[in-house]
Amino acid sequence: MPYSLDSVTPQKRHMSLVPVAMPQPVFLIKLLLARTDKQWGRALSMQRDVKGFSNEIHTEELVESQTGPETLLELSRPVSE
Repeated sequence: MPYSLDSVTPQKRHMSLVPVAMPQPVFLIKLLLARTDKQWGRALSMQRDVKGFSNEIHTEELVESQTGPETLLELSRPVSE
């Protein structure tokens, strides 16, 4: 059975019972959680990359800096670049 937009958003069918703004925050929270899960996964994979180069990088300095993903990307690049 193909899904239509009407089956996803119940505002149109139950206009008198459910306020229009009710389902939207739940959707936004789910979207936000999905985005943060992706960001956590990216951060964990970057952390794994950095640990691979831990013999060239002192982890204490990495913890002290804590500036952002840009420096993690720079640190996780191989030295041969």
